[in-house]
Amino acid sequence: MKKTVAILILALTALTATAQNGRSYVGAGINFGTDIETVGIGVKYGYGLLTHLYVEPNFNYFIKDDVNMYDINLDFKYFINVGQNFHIYPIVGLSFAHYKYSYNSTLVSQEWKTNKMGGNFGAGAGYDITSNWFVNIDLKYRAMADIGQGVFSFGFGYRF
Repeated sequence: MKKTVAILILALTALTATAQNGRSYVGAGINFGTDIETVGIGVKYGYGLLTHLYVEPNFNYFIKDDVNMYDINLDFKYFINVGQNFHIYPIVGLSFAHYKYSYNSTLVSQEWKTNKMGGNFGAGAGYDITSNWFVNIDLKYRAMADIGQGVFSFGFGYRF
């Protein structure tokens, strides 16, 4: 797990060091995971590599009665303007997910953990409320061996 996180951090550092546009944003949102079937929260940071191409590391955390799950993603988004203040974008990226399942009863107590690497693909749309503030909706699928999950997100953000 430590090696995976280190590789993601190095990849992000290498990508942002070559950035040409330099525009960035931060955001947060509410997510719904289809596999875990619960609501989660997420945070994100986007950095412009080119005029329309952004790299976005993001972190999402889901909790349910007996399951804790988080994922760390490194997504690429290509923004396409389709109207005044409105844009759409495809999403392609890498994902690391950690699942922890706990079962407790009067007779037995068990815990199951797993870490998985995979890929993300999807699409999203955003609306610029002002030149700095925006809202967005994303739908992406995180494909992993044995575990896959669709994630629907509604968020907001601020551009610098």
